[in-house]
Amino acid sequence: MRHKLILALALLTFAVFGVAFLSLNVKKVSTLGEHSLSTLELSDVNILYRDFATPREVEEIECERVKPVVYSNLDLSEVKPEDRKRLFINALLPSALIANYRVSQERENLLRILGKIEKGEQITELEKGYLEYLLSKYRAQSVEELLDKVMPVPVSLLLAQAAIESGWGRSRAFRVANNSFGMWTFKENAKHIRVVGTNIKLRSFENLLESVENYIYTLNVGWAYRGFRQKRFYTQDSLELADTMRFYSVQRERYVRKIKRLILANDLKRYDNCKLDLSFHAVE
Repeated sequence: MRHKLILALALLTFAVFGVAFLSLNVKKVSTLGEHSLSTLELSDVNILYRDFATPREVEEIECERVKPVVYSNLDLSEVKPEDRKRLFINALLPSALIANYRVSQERENLLRILGKIEKGEQITELEKGYLEYLLSKYRAQSVEELLDKVMPVPVSLLLAQAAIESGWGRSRAFRVANNSFGMWTFKENAKHIRVVGTNIKLRSFENLLESVENYIYTLNVGWAYRGFRQKRFYTQDSLELADTMRFYSVQRERYVRKIKRLILANDLKRYDNCKLDLSFHAVE
């Protein structure tokens, strides 16, 4: 069900207020004072960053309480095959959960605001600005489109694609540029590395979290993943959603089969219900 009443009321509210598509920064919104945040929750995760991490520094995960550790410049190319997959998942899973948590918060805030509109309550200027921010960020033309776009990505699908694109952490893009998903860039001013012997530019990220957030954002706004978003509204099953990933690779259907095989062979669905440790505080 797509909350048709909520959507109709929300669109009517936009017409009354004359909402413009402004690029509003969440940090800027949060500075307006906690007394205004009757609906919005803008809390974030306390992250422990580990730059130029070595395989020894990758912490073992506990699925019920995953510590928010973000790694960068991790080299798994010399690790024994039997250990590489485990270390790769341990390194990437926290970033996946952090990124999904942030998107989930955006969705919860969106639903809270739409809930107020459904009840006939007037939204505040802060809430109105937050809707403008989400519409702009997710390149959405309506609230209904926004509801399709502001959603997390199943962890098992994310891990499978990262494993394929980075060779389980062995690729140069992963080691040097923290690029877990083989993301290209065509922007002249974007940080990048070149594929040796070609003009292909691969995005360069500060850490694995940035790479994961870019991947999730790409799936949430890219034209090629509209089918993914439509299907995700009804299912979070990564094997079903894998069918919508044919445009992620020139291999098309073969790539879809690769994702499914990798999810099944490595039992990646077990990570879909892992929980982020939101009580964690990094020691200064």
